Amino acid sequence: MGRTLTLRGELTPFSAETPLQNQQIFAYESAGQKRAWKVTEWAVWPMNLGDGESWTFSTFIQHRFILATDTGPRPYAPLASENRTIGWINYTSEVGKECLHFSPVYSEVKLDPDHLVTGQLFIGGDTLVKPADNDLESTWNYMIKLESRTITPAESIMQTLKGRGQDVAT
Repeated sequence: MGRTLTLRGELTPFSAETPLQNQQIFAYESAGQKRAWKVTEWAVWPMNLGDGESWTFSTFIQHRFILATDTGPRPYAPLASENRTIGWINYTSEVGKECLHFSPVYSEVKLDPDHLVTGQLFIGGDTLVKPADNDLESTWNYMIKLESRTITPAESIMQTLKGRGQDVAT
């Protein structure tokens, strides 16, 4: 195993009306084709779910996040068939008593075990709520653990192609 790198930060506030467009959180340029990074863990958690008193009572708020190796995957369509998407998180909360706090109900984290990051890494996300709560913004923190890997030039080429969007129509 190689060295470990941890990425931490805060995501731009977003809501159901304004999804979190893919934000670049990591860029890697190797001097050769023998190095890559593997995401071994990742997590997101709420820092601020907006003005709690504004949420509709009995709302189950679902936040979905993707971890991707290219800007292309849409955060509001987290498809498993999209090669550029390597991680998924679903986080559901319930508005508590008198709409003053949130209680986590369900959290699911998935990570593709067969990936290597040879260039960039992005996070995107969206929110699913009642229409009355569409414009309420939330802010989230993230932490991602990566490990350095030594790979062959052939592996580097294959992972680079797998991790980038390709327009085969033109």
